Amino acid sequence: PASPYPPPSEYAEVGSANYWEMASAVALGVAMISMSCTSFAAVYYMEHTMETKQSECAAYPTDEEVEARELKVAAKSVAYKRVTRWNNLPVVDRVLLAGAVTLMTSACHMAGNFGSDCFSTFTVTCTVALVDVVKTLGWVAIGCFVFGVVLFNLYQRGAKKRTRSVMESKSRDAENTQTAETPK
Repeated sequence: PASPYPPPSEYAEVGSANYWEMASAVALGVAMISMSCTSFAAVYYMEHTMETKQSECAAYPTDEEVEARELKVAAKSVAYKRVTRWNNLPVVDRVLLAGAVTLMTSACHMAGNFGSDCFSTFTVTCTVALVDVVKTLGWVAIGCFVFGVVLFNLYQRGAKKRTRSVMESKSRDAENTQTAETPK
């Protein structure tokens, strides 16, 4: 169906300024400035509250369940870092990670350096199909990026599995140590 409003190009006559485009730019500028001011104010008041109310917060007792969870998360983070060190990675994971980085980086370089060869020029107000915008090299860049993401997800799945096995072995070792220390 046809749009009930004429496109912005019909609002302005040849040789006159397009006030809708100017109003759009001004509105975006005002929104950016107001969002920045709000963010800076929020950060300022959070820091101020942390400085003035620090003794109050320290007086509250620590929640044992939360502390146990934080210790578990910290141990898992240490195990993940140990498992994902380059020297500790299996060859398959090194290939997956290197392939993912290479593919995603090359896709970004293709789209960035050869953007006009990858994509057609269009405006946001145009009604275009994806097939009309993406050229052949663009499809190659998109394919490289998607395949890189798939490789990275496979790498992450393996890293999480190895981390889980390290955590389970540490848990079993801790249980064995506790049962050995328990007097009978």
